[in-house]
Amino acid sequence: MDISVPSHIAEQISNRCLRCYNEQQWYGENFLFDYIGDSNVSGKSILEIGCAEAGLLKFYFDKGAKCSGMELSDIRFNNAVLLNGDNSLHLFQANICEPQSYDNELVEKCDTIIIRDVIEHIENKRLALNNIYDLLRPGGKLFISFPPKYCAYAGHQQTIPNIFGKLPYLHLLPNRFYLFCLLIILILVPFTLNIFSIFFFKFILFAPAGTLKTILFCSDKLVDFSVTKGDIILSYKCILFIMSISFLILLLNFQ
Repeated sequence: MDISVPSHIAEQISNRCLRCYNEQQWYGENFLFDYIGDSNVSGKSILEIGCAEAGLLKFYFDKGAKCSGMELSDIRFNNAVLLNGDNSLHLFQANICEPQSYDNELVEKCDTIIIRDVIEHIENKRLALNNIYDLLRPGGKLFISFPPKYCAYAGHQQTIPNIFGKLPYLHLLPNRFYLFCLLIILILVPFTLNIFSIFFFKFILFAPAGTLKTILFCSDKLVDFSVTKGDIILSYKCILFIMSISFLILLLNFQ
Protein backbone atom coordinates (compact mmCIF):
# COMPACT_ATOMS: atom_id res chain seq x y z
CA MET A 1 0.00 0.00 0.00
CA ASP A 2 1.69 3.18 -1.20
CA ILE A 3 -0.16 6.42 -0.40
CA SER A 4 0.74 9.35 -2.63
CA VAL A 5 2.01 12.38 -0.74
CA PRO A 6 2.46 15.80 -2.42
CA SER A 7 6.12 16.43 -3.17
CA HIS A 8 6.24 19.70 -1.22
CA ILE A 9 5.17 17.76 1.89
CA ALA A 10 7.24 14.63 1.26
CA GLU A 11 10.46 16.65 1.05
CA GLN A 12 9.90 17.88 4.63
CA ILE A 13 9.57 14.37 6.07
CA SER A 14 12.15 11.58 6.31
CA ASN A 15 11.77 8.52 4.11
CA ARG A 16 11.46 6.35 7.21
CA CYS A 17 8.52 8.38 8.53
CA LEU A 18 6.84 8.27 5.12
CA ARG A 19 7.17 4.49 5.17
CA CYS A 20 5.65 4.47 8.66
CA TYR A 21 2.71 6.55 7.41
CA ASN A 22 2.03 4.02 4.65
CA GLU A 23 2.45 1.09 7.03
CA GLN A 24 0.02 2.59 9.54
CA GLN A 25 -2.71 2.81 6.91
CA TRP A 26 -1.91 -0.69 5.66
CA TYR A 27 -2.17 -2.02 9.23
CA GLY A 28 -5.65 -0.58 9.62
CA GLU A 29 -6.93 -1.85 6.29
CA ASN A 30 -5.37 -5.31 6.37
CA PHE A 31 -5.54 -6.21 10.06
CA LEU A 32 -6.89 -3.94 12.76
CA PHE A 33 -10.29 -3.07 11.27
CA ASP A 34 -11.24 -6.74 10.91
CA TYR A 35 -9.59 -7.74 14.19
CA ILE A 36 -11.56 -5.25 16.27
CA GLY A 37 -14.70 -6.36 14.48
CA ASP A 38 -16.58 -3.11 13.92
CA SER A 39 -18.36 -3.44 10.59
CA ASN A 40 -19.38 0.23 10.71
CA VAL A 41 -17.35 2.92 12.51
CA SER A 42 -19.18 5.90 11.00
CA GLY A 43 -19.70 8.53 13.68
CA LYS A 44 -17.77 6.59 16.32
CA SER A 45 -15.08 8.30 18.40
CA ILE A 46 -11.63 6.75 17.99
CA LEU A 47 -8.53 7.84 19.89
CA GLU A 48 -5.00 6.66 19.12
CA ILE A 49 -2.38 7.25 21.80
CA GLY A 50 1.04 7.65 20.22
CA CYS A 51 -0.40 8.16 16.75
CA ALA A 52 2.96 9.13 15.14
CA GLU A 53 2.17 10.15 11.52
CA ALA A 54 -1.53 9.31 12.09
CA GLY A 55 -1.77 7.03 9.06
CA LEU A 56 -3.97 4.61 11.01
CA LEU A 57 -6.34 7.42 11.97
CA LYS A 58 -6.43 8.54 8.33
CA PHE A 59 -7.73 5.08 7.45
CA TYR A 60 -10.46 5.25 10.11
CA PHE A 61 -11.32 8.83 9.15
CA ASP A 62 -11.97 7.68 5.59
CA LYS A 63 -14.36 5.11 7.10
CA GLY A 64 -16.38 7.93 8.68
CA ALA A 65 -15.03 7.82 12.24
CA LYS A 66 -14.36 10.86 14.41
CA CYS A 67 -10.62 10.51 15.01
CA SER A 68 -8.31 12.01 17.61
CA GLY A 69 -4.57 11.47 17.81
CA MET A 70 -2.37 12.04 20.87
CA GLU A 71 1.38 12.27 20.22
CA LEU A 72 4.23 13.22 22.54
CA SER A 73 7.12 13.55 20.06
CA ASP A 74 7.58 16.95 18.39
CA ILE A 75 8.85 15.41 15.15
CA ARG A 76 6.11 12.79 14.79
CA PHE A 77 3.40 15.30 15.71
CA ASN A 78 4.66 17.79 13.10
CA ASN A 79 4.73 14.96 10.54
CA ALA A 80 1.12 14.11 11.36
CA VAL A 81 0.02 17.73 10.92
CA LEU A 82 1.83 17.99 7.57
CA LEU A 83 0.47 14.70 6.26
CA ASN A 84 -3.11 15.21 7.41
CA GLY A 85 -3.63 18.92 6.95
CA ASP A 86 -6.42 18.37 4.41
CA ASN A 87 -8.70 16.33 6.66
CA SER A 88 -10.45 16.80 9.98
CA LEU A 89 -8.29 14.66 12.24
CA HIS A 90 -8.07 16.06 15.75
CA LEU A 91 -4.33 15.98 16.46
CA PHE A 92 -2.71 17.26 19.65
CA GLN A 93 0.43 16.88 21.74
CA ALA A 94 0.00 15.40 25.20
CA ASN A 95 1.26 12.81 27.68
CA ILE A 96 -1.16 10.02 28.65
CA CYS A 97 0.38 10.01 32.14
CA GLU A 98 -0.52 13.70 32.63
CA PRO A 99 -4.30 14.21 32.31
CA GLN A 100 -3.92 17.99 32.56
CA SER A 101 -2.08 17.90 29.22
CA TYR A 102 -5.13 16.58 27.35
CA ASP A 103 -8.18 17.48 29.48
CA ASN A 104 -9.13 20.32 27.15
CA GLU A 105 -8.62 18.18 24.03
CA LEU A 106 -10.82 15.22 24.95
CA VAL A 107 -14.19 16.38 26.24
CA GLU A 108 -16.10 13.17 25.40
CA LYS A 109 -15.50 9.51 26.14
CA CYS A 110 -14.13 7.37 23.31
CA ASP A 111 -15.74 4.34 21.67
CA THR A 112 -12.36 2.84 20.75
CA ILE A 113 -8.85 3.57 22.02
CA ILE A 114 -5.77 2.27 20.24
CA ILE A 115 -2.29 2.23 21.75
CA ARG A 116 0.00 0.44 19.34
CA ASP A 117 3.67 -0.29 20.12
CA VAL A 118 3.70 2.53 22.66
CA ILE A 119 2.99 1.02 26.08
CA GLU A 120 6.52 -0.45 26.29
CA HIS A 121 7.94 3.10 26.17
CA ILE A 122 5.86 4.31 29.14
CA GLU A 123 7.57 4.00 32.51
CA ASN A 124 4.44 4.18 34.68
CA LYS A 125 2.22 1.72 32.83
CA ARG A 126 -0.32 1.36 35.64
CA LEU A 127 -0.97 5.11 35.66
CA ALA A 128 -1.25 5.19 31.87
CA LEU A 129 -3.77 2.31 31.84
CA ASN A 130 -5.85 3.94 34.58
CA ASN A 131 -5.98 7.16 32.56
CA ILE A 132 -6.90 5.25 29.40
CA TYR A 133 -9.74 3.55 31.26
CA ASP A 134 -11.07 6.95 32.32
CA LEU A 135 -11.18 8.04 28.65
CA LEU A 136 -13.09 4.96 27.46
CA ARG A 137 -16.86 4.91 27.11
CA PRO A 138 -18.66 2.09 29.01
CA GLY A 139 -18.70 -0.88 26.65
CA GLY A 140 -15.93 0.67 24.55
CA LYS A 141 -12.97 -1.22 23.12
CA LEU A 142 -9.28 -0.93 23.93
CA PHE A 143 -6.60 -2.32 21.61
CA ILE A 144 -3.04 -2.62 22.95
CA SER A 145 -0.08 -4.10 21.07
CA PHE A 146 3.61 -4.30 21.92
CA PRO A 147 6.63 -6.37 20.86
CA PRO A 148 7.30 -9.41 23.08
CA LYS A 149 10.37 -8.87 25.25
CA TYR A 150 12.17 -11.84 23.77
CA CYS A 151 11.55 -11.12 20.10
CA ALA A 152 14.60 -10.19 18.04
CA TYR A 153 13.90 -6.45 17.71
CA ALA A 154 11.90 -5.56 20.81
CA GLY A 155 14.38 -2.75 21.42
CA HIS A 156 13.48 -1.16 18.05
CA GLN A 157 17.17 -1.13 17.16
CA GLN A 158 16.22 -2.01 13.57
CA THR A 159 15.24 1.64 13.07
CA ILE A 160 18.89 2.75 13.37
CA PRO A 161 19.94 3.78 9.83
CA ASN A 162 22.99 1.53 9.39
CA ILE A 163 23.66 -2.18 9.04
CA PHE A 164 24.64 -2.66 12.70
CA GLY A 165 21.15 -1.60 13.73
CA LYS A 166 19.94 -4.92 12.32
CA LEU A 167 21.70 -6.91 15.05
CA PRO A 168 19.00 -8.86 16.94
CA TYR A 169 18.45 -9.21 20.70
CA LEU A 170 20.61 -6.23 21.70
CA HIS A 171 17.89 -5.08 24.11
CA LEU A 172 18.41 -8.19 26.25
CA LEU A 173 21.84 -6.96 27.30
CA PRO A 174 22.08 -5.23 30.69
CA ASN A 175 21.09 -1.57 30.34
CA ARG A 176 24.64 -0.21 30.53
CA PHE A 177 25.89 -2.56 27.80
CA TYR A 178 22.79 -1.91 25.68
CA LEU A 179 23.27 1.86 25.86
CA PHE A 180 26.97 1.42 25.10
CA CYS A 181 26.15 -0.65 22.00
CA LEU A 182 23.63 1.95 20.82
CA LEU A 183 26.24 4.68 21.31
CA ILE A 184 28.71 2.79 19.14
CA ILE A 185 26.12 2.07 16.45
CA LEU A 186 24.72 5.61 16.33
CA ILE A 187 27.94 7.64 16.61
CA LEU A 188 31.18 5.72 16.19
CA VAL A 189 30.20 3.58 13.20
CA PRO A 190 28.91 6.50 11.03
CA PHE A 191 31.96 8.57 12.08
CA THR A 192 34.31 5.76 11.01
CA LEU A 193 32.47 5.34 7.71
CA ASN A 194 32.66 9.06 7.01
CA ILE A 195 36.41 9.19 7.72
CA PHE A 196 36.94 6.15 5.51
CA SER A 197 34.87 7.63 2.69
CA ILE A 198 36.91 10.89 2.78
CA PHE A 199 40.20 9.01 2.34
CA PHE A 200 38.67 6.74 -0.30
CA PHE A 201 37.31 9.77 -2.14
CA LYS A 202 40.73 11.45 -2.12
CA PHE A 203 42.32 8.29 -3.46
CA ILE A 204 39.89 8.21 -6.41
CA LEU A 205 40.13 11.97 -6.94
CA PHE A 206 43.89 11.86 -7.46
CA ALA A 207 43.87 8.55 -9.34
CA PRO A 208 45.29 8.38 -12.89
CA ALA A 209 43.18 9.60 -15.80
CA GLY A 210 40.51 7.18 -16.94
CA THR A 211 39.61 5.90 -13.49
CA LEU A 212 36.35 6.61 -11.69
CA LYS A 213 36.30 10.11 -10.23
CA THR A 214 33.23 10.42 -8.01
CA ILE A 215 31.97 8.40 -5.07
CA LEU A 216 28.48 9.01 -3.68
CA PHE A 217 26.33 7.07 -1.24
CA CYS A 218 22.84 5.60 -1.25
CA SER A 219 21.07 3.23 1.13
CA ASP A 220 18.79 1.24 -1.17
CA LYS A 221 21.33 -0.31 -3.56
CA LEU A 222 24.61 -2.10 -3.05
CA VAL A 223 26.32 -0.66 -6.12
CA ASP A 224 24.79 1.52 -8.85
CA PHE A 225 26.69 2.42 -12.04
CA SER A 226 23.69 4.02 -13.75
CA VAL A 227 23.96 7.61 -12.57
CA THR A 228 26.30 9.42 -14.94
CA LYS A 229 29.39 8.34 -16.84
CA GLY A 230 32.37 8.11 -14.54
CA ASP A 231 30.30 7.86 -11.33
CA ILE A 232 29.89 4.97 -8.94
CA ILE A 233 27.46 4.89 -6.03
CA LEU A 234 28.33 2.74 -3.04
CA SER A 235 26.03 1.94 -0.13
CA TYR A 236 27.17 1.62 3.49
CA LYS A 237 26.92 -2.17 3.09
CA CYS A 238 29.39 -2.04 0.24
CA ILE A 239 31.73 0.28 2.15
CA LEU A 240 31.63 -2.06 5.16
CA PHE A 241 32.46 -4.97 2.88
CA ILE A 242 35.41 -3.04 1.41
CA MET A 243 36.59 -2.12 4.91
CA SER A 244 36.39 -5.77 6.04
CA ILE A 245 38.36 -7.01 3.04
CA SER A 246 40.96 -4.25 3.52
CA PHE A 247 41.30 -5.18 7.20
CA LEU A 248 41.80 -8.86 6.35
CA ILE A 249 44.44 -7.98 3.75
CA LEU A 250 46.31 -5.89 6.33
CA LEU A 251 46.20 -8.78 8.81
CA LEU A 252 47.56 -11.20 6.22
CA ASN A 253 50.37 -8.81 5.33
CA PHE A 254 51.46 -8.54 8.98
CA GLN A 255 51.64 -12.31 9.42
